[in-house]
Amino acid sequence: MKTEEMQKLVFCLIIFISVIFAYNFFRLKTDNGLFTYDEYKYIEKAQKIISDNYSGKSINENILDPLSIVLAFTGEYKLAMRLFPYLFIVINLLLLYALSRKAHMSENHRIYGMIYVLLSPLFIYIHTTFNLPLVLLPLILTGTLMFLYNSPFFGLLFFLLALWVNPWSFFVIATFLLFTFQRLKETRKGFEIFAMLFIVLIFLLLKGFSLPSTENFLQIGKEYITDIGAAYGIGVFGIISAAIGLILFLRQKEKQTAQVWFFVLLLFFSLYDKFFLVFFDLVAAYFAGFAILKIMHGNWESGILKNYVTLLLFCGLVFSCGSYLNKSYKAGAIYEERISIDWVKTNLNLDGNLFLSHYDFGYLISSSGAVTFTDKDYYLNSKEKWKIIESNDIFMSRDLRKVNSFLKKNDIRYIWINRAMKNNLIWTKSDEGMLFILKNSASFRKRYDYLGVEIWEFLQPSG
Repeated sequence: MKTEEMQKLVFCLIIFISVIFAYNFFRLKTDNGLFTYDEYKYIEKAQKIISDNYSGKSINENILDPLSIVLAFTGEYKLAMRLFPYLFIVINLLLLYALSRKAHMSENHRIYGMIYVLLSPLFIYIHTTFNLPLVLLPLILTGTLMFLYNSPFFGLLFFLLALWVNPWSFFVIATFLLFTFQRLKETRKGFEIFAMLFIVLIFLLLKGFSLPSTENFLQIGKEYITDIGAAYGIGVFGIISAAIGLILFLRQKEKQTAQVWFFVLLLFFSLYDKFFLVFFDLVAAYFAGFAILKIMHGNWESGILKNYVTLLLFCGLVFSCGSYLNKSYKAGAIYEERISIDWVKTNLNLDGNLFLSHYDFGYLISSSGAVTFTDKDYYLNSKEKWKIIESNDIFMSRDLRKVNSFLKKNDIRYIWINRAMKNNLIWTKSDEGMLFILKNSASFRKRYDYLGVEIWEFLQPSG
């Protein structure tokens, strides 16, 4: 690596670490605390592992969750959840850069691709929270590099670790191995297409040949585009730059179509499961970097127009990044929600009594030791989602018999409601649906009401 290139890489690394540090600093100054709702999943499981009084079922569940095991054995798991991302920033950036060199990208192409990655809301998300991609990314990238450097034994070892962390990473590994074999020129013509069709067939078989849950374009936007509202997604200008790069790449006379097929394959997986989105974004970085390269170093009739387009693209990427940072550092479990969970731990009987709430807050409530009717895991992994459908129906119902029957059938004793649920997440009026029943039926008693958070007890639990 040239000295000048190394300096650019170190500069990018310093800037990104500074941004992440500033993000965590400003987050601490809000009432949101250190953790997002999704991170409470790992806090809950780490607490169960550390505790001397967990059941055999909990042990079995946690053995299959290596992230929680690692956190539990650090002792100070909450501190570890905040420090690990800084470590992985350096590792992931160096691995990505090494992989881009092996992909025979030019120096400028590598730098521009790296700039896209560092400004990507997805890359920021995985390095500001504790999550699966944070650990999976270095495992899969290292495994791929081991194959490219003719060390298949170590490559398989890292891939097996990735499969332990999340079995669905098999499809990412298969895609990256296709890229590896294509780079090493160890595949015959047409093999990539056949292999990808086979991978898609296995994927669809495991998904029961069902359609993606994103049924319309508006839903796709809210789920996948951060500028529209997604908490975990890609910025609008990231999509635009990748699309421009893809078009320019396809217009080349001499091109390799493998990158395009990998792009399409990972996009297909991502529509079914957002877990794959961060790996799709890495391939998108290849095309976004290519777009910036061609725009900045292409032959333009007007130098002024070239400068305007370049400035617009960079400003757009920075805007998407800044918009995401501004929105995300305010997200998470706010003070009034956290103290309600502390109250639950010391004041309620949690043995065999389930909590009903919106699935987004399932991890947070479970961190008290309670069991929830639904959580984010269920929402993401269930095919039918009948619990979500039933609970939404009950939330909007004023039929007392129907509500009581539902709660008794599912052993639900407590209902946890926060400000977001009462402000458009579920209800829009103070006496809408179940809210009317809670306030006017003798079947329910309010146990907690402070700073917009309410906890109601159902007085007719089964058994």
